[in-house]
Amino acid sequence: MSPKPLDPFHACDRVRPDAAGLSLFAEPGDGPCWLYAPDALDLWLFNRLRHESFHACLSVYHPGLFRSVNPVLYASRQWSLETLPDTCRVRIAACGNLHVIFNGVTLLHQTATPAPEPVEMDLRPHLIAGNNWFRVRVHSLVGPPTVLVDGERVCTDAAWTVCADDQNFEPAQLCAFVGLDRFPHQERLPEAEIPAVRRGDGLWDFGAEAYGRPEVRVTGRGTLRFHPGESAPEAQNTDPIHREQLVADVAAETGTVQSPVELALRYLWVETSPGLTVGEVSLRASTYPVRYRGAFESSDPLLNRIWECAAHTLRLCMREVFLDGIKRDRLPWVGDLYLAGLANAHVFFDAGIMRRSLVTLSGAEPERVDFSGILDYSFFWILALHDYVLHFGDRAFLGRMRARLERLLAALEAKRDGTDLIPTDRCHRLFIDWAEVDKNGYSACLEFLAIRALDASSQMFTGSAMRKPRPPGGRRRSVAAPPRARASGWTAREPSATAPARSAWAAMPISWPCWPGWRLPRNARACSGAFCSTRRCRRSARPTCAAWRRKRWLGAAGGSRCSTDCAAIGAACSPPAPPVSGNATTRRSAATPITPCTAGRMPPVSVMPGAPVRFSCLAVICSAAGRSNRGGRDLSWNRGR
Repeated sequence: MSPKPLDPFHACDRVRPDAAGLSLFAEPGDGPCWLYAPDALDLWLFNRLRHESFHACLSVYHPGLFRSVNPVLYASRQWSLETLPDTCRVRIAACGNLHVIFNGVTLLHQTATPAPEPVEMDLRPHLIAGNNWFRVRVHSLVGPPTVLVDGERVCTDAAWTVCADDQNFEPAQLCAFVGLDRFPHQERLPEAEIPAVRRGDGLWDFGAEAYGRPEVRVTGRGTLRFHPGESAPEAQNTDPIHREQLVADVAAETGTVQSPVELALRYLWVETSPGLTVGEVSLRASTYPVRYRGAFESSDPLLNRIWECAAHTLRLCMREVFLDGIKRDRLPWVGDLYLAGLANAHVFFDAGIMRRSLVTLSGAEPERVDFSGILDYSFFWILALHDYVLHFGDRAFLGRMRARLERLLAALEAKRDGTDLIPTDRCHRLFIDWAEVDKNGYSACLEFLAIRALDASSQMFTGSAMRKPRPPGGRRRSVAAPPRARASGWTAREPSATAPARSAWAAMPISWPCWPGWRLPRNARACSGAFCSTRRCRRSARPTCAAWRRKRWLGAAGGSRCSTDCAAIGAACSPPAPPVSGNATTRRSAATPITPCTAGRMPPVSVMPGAPVRFSCLAVICSAAGRSNRGGRDLSWNRGR
């Protein structure tokens, strides 16, 4: 008999807990929808979460410059009528001050209300044969402006366009309409009750880690405190220095008392004043509604429990966005998003939380502040976007993120110096995931990350990342090699569905695509010494095309020894010959000198993070490893070469 699931809301056949009645987790249908400006709803939920974390957590550090919500929303809809209907009544509700104009006539000017209060209007006297124009303006300082129109002839749907400047209209962000109890941005995650078991004097156990508001049935009058903890000793700690969550005095009298803030805990110690008696204890646990799409089972019960614990941890960190942890800071970070997104794709396959996380963590001004305030996290955001597109195939979202991605890449490129490397003194913080490596000067780890991010950017916009998504839990198949990335750069304005296969050399990370708008020579593998075929690249003081960089990198060895200290990577590198031109799969050339550094696979020490090597030497290593591919397999970065 299998053990009891660690997650109290574990379900493979349905979504738990039930999210019925919540607009945030309902798909927009054919009926009326709430209209928001693009990304406005996601940004508001993120800012609310961040505000509450600053209040409830005592060890919060969250750098970064994040986007905010514009308080003005303009919504517009035009439609044509050949014959005029007998009636045309609509109901309209909005969050904020509402101003309605129909065919140039002001029909409504209403002040904001704390909850939806629909107003009914008759549009029949103002209808005309031909084009009719419905315009709405909403201004709100207490929430993201949103509007809902519900009628037989017209309703707010995908045909409406919105903007914040009354000029540049674009498709709106739609949120399903499920009722008039509250606005969608006022909703919370669904809740369910978890009872606690008494473990001692004032100590209660909920059986598993959870997140929510504890509730206590008390008799008498006095004050009490909720002391949460992952362990019993942590919950029974009374020293404020060791607390990570808010512990406040709560006035209580006979009845049910609830914690003023949500807490992350497994154990709870209820401290009461004299004259107050504690009865039953429970937890109003708020949980992201999702079902398990992936599973793991082996003959080792310990491995099974480890996987289950990891999946449950990920589930706990799924709020409006992915969190770093629910106890210490309850805040999202790009580095955690990258790993959580991969795990989510194999366990829950939930696209909505991944989209919201990518939107909210994209910094407002990447030229000034890195994403999450960390340079390497800016690159990880690109990789997280690439993984999302790879797993879910969401081409529409990729199109929305294109402008932000181009701006980020331009900001990262501006950090390079005359050596085409990024000096660490040009970044506010270089993290490298707690690694104890030298982060002064130039970082090999950072350059590898930059190569991978640029390669991912090229794949996203040349179709090689546009594979059909396959949710977990289906028929098991062997993992095929990823499609080869084109080396022609971003030549199309919209991502294409397919891309022709190219050589292994073209898929190597050092074959960087040119900057947007630049194109490599037709034969990207040839090192003829010529610059790019584009006029802009020829005029540049420092051409940045891949062929030019490859010649410079391969020529930097200059003899039998690289220009860097090859002792740091284990052996001396002889300069390899340029690859043979042509589109066939590259193989080892007879004229290529084979040294212990370049023969066969790359030695692990040659790519050790933090090794004090120059980028030119790393390029030599990567190119030599690419030519030594005897089997003709794809040697893209994802293949681990």
